[in-house]
Amino acid sequence: MVHVGSNSTHNTSPHLEFMLLNLAAHQVVLVLGLLGVSTLLHLFGTRRQRVPYPPGPKGLPLIGNLLDIPTSKGWLAYMKMGKELSSDILHFSAFGNHIIVLNSLEDSVELLEKRASIYSDRPYAPVLDLMGWTWFLPLLPYGDIWRHTRRIFHQRFRKDVAHHFQPLQLKKVKELLLSLYSSMDEPIPHFQAIGGAINMQIAYDIDIKPPNDHYYNLAEKAVAGGAEVFLPGAALMNEMPFLRYLPSWVPGIGFQKAAAVKTLTDQMRHDTYAHTRGEMAKGHYTSLLAQLLEENDAAGGSEEQEEVVKGAATSIYAAGTDTIACAVQTFFYQMALHPEIQRKAQTEIDLVIGTHRLPDFNDRPSLPYTDAIYHELLRLRPIFPMNLPHASIADDIYKGYFIPKGSMVFANFWTITRDENRFPDANKCLPERFLDQNGQLKDDMTSWIYGFGRRICPGRHLASSMLWLTFASVLATFNIHKSEGDTGNEEEVEAAYSATAISHPDFKCTLTPRSQEAIRLIHESN
Repeated sequence: MVHVGSNSTHNTSPHLEFMLLNLAAHQVVLVLGLLGVSTLLHLFGTRRQRVPYPPGPKGLPLIGNLLDIPTSKGWLAYMKMGKELSSDILHFSAFGNHIIVLNSLEDSVELLEKRASIYSDRPYAPVLDLMGWTWFLPLLPYGDIWRHTRRIFHQRFRKDVAHHFQPLQLKKVKELLLSLYSSMDEPIPHFQAIGGAINMQIAYDIDIKPPNDHYYNLAEKAVAGGAEVFLPGAALMNEMPFLRYLPSWVPGIGFQKAAAVKTLTDQMRHDTYAHTRGEMAKGHYTSLLAQLLEENDAAGGSEEQEEVVKGAATSIYAAGTDTIACAVQTFFYQMALHPEIQRKAQTEIDLVIGTHRLPDFNDRPSLPYTDAIYHELLRLRPIFPMNLPHASIADDIYKGYFIPKGSMVFANFWTITRDENRFPDANKCLPERFLDQNGQLKDDMTSWIYGFGRRICPGRHLASSMLWLTFASVLATFNIHKSEGDTGNEEEVEAAYSATAISHPDFKCTLTPRSQEAIRLIHESN
């Protein structure tokens, strides 16, 4: 492939430059020609198909629904389309690639859990290769590497062993309270980093010091950049894989963003690995990566297995950096908008715990309203408004509709959480919806927010306990205030949230200690 750009360090004659551009143009023509042939063959083949696809917008010749696939906040567009077409299942196609959007919990459970043998793969996304994210567990295709990596997570983060991380979680939350107290007028950079702080300590035993921490900033930028180009429609390569063979200077395809992410990703993986090997040389084996590398070294030092364990550790580091941060940001934002919810939770905490100590994990069953806040915030603002795509490995028929092999299948969490039959007044923040008539927490109604079937988040137990402890500890010690001029109306709240795959709010808030006793607790706990 030939790359032409103004940053070249060599002088190029006009004639040679013309030849290079002409060659690039021929590449474009060749790829488009092959595309046209493959699309016509696909259309010819599907004419014999008699079972209809699910409802969807009528496409155009050759490009199909390319222009109908939203590139920003697709979860809102898909919810609107579902209502217009009176269907909870939507179908789109672009150049022979199929996208299925599931707007109901029932359909998502049926396909992604009950038919997991068909729908547990991940679609091939060329942009992942270009970003250097082929190691990331949530995006790995179904196969041996996925199984080996998943086994590592299951062994260390399943529910019956996740409690081993509770002392570390308590320590990090106490550190968070002190950092918040030191910067009550600008608290956001501090609570944004809590997820990365926990996961970095687990994966590499590195005690990061945000907001200006080398390791944290690398992960935050790499994850944020990846989130921008992975939703359907965000990077054209995801819908049209052949575009990866075009010259990198072609605009609008995602080359530039992907290249920038890869630079960050490579440095992130190199620096953390080098740090871990350095600690192992000193006899320190406290981090997860060090333990996994030691096991591999003892077994003969397989390079393939070393890449697997490096990918597992980096997945822990990357996954928690932005996802937990997103949920914590939503907590601060929504509490600032709803002081009455704050007061009710604080009353519960004071009655159950008192004001002479901080909450701990043993208190969770006794604080149902505080736990209901956790569930309601995951519902109200799901971390992933659309779940990561599954891919079908075989043709399937569901509700009389044909879902072809290789389809990208998305559960639209946004529409599911706005189901008025399940969640009346769905756009309102109402923790009470998760309590029964006796004020006790109902059965878990939000476990699906962590995914479905074999692709459910393996770190969900760690994330749940971490988020609950953070929420309870902050409510016990601080009052959260919204910024001036923030009315909290629905349009204003929606505008505050990002349009990327991981949706987080952009806002300002301030904190004040609840009392002198709260200040004492903050200082004495560290």
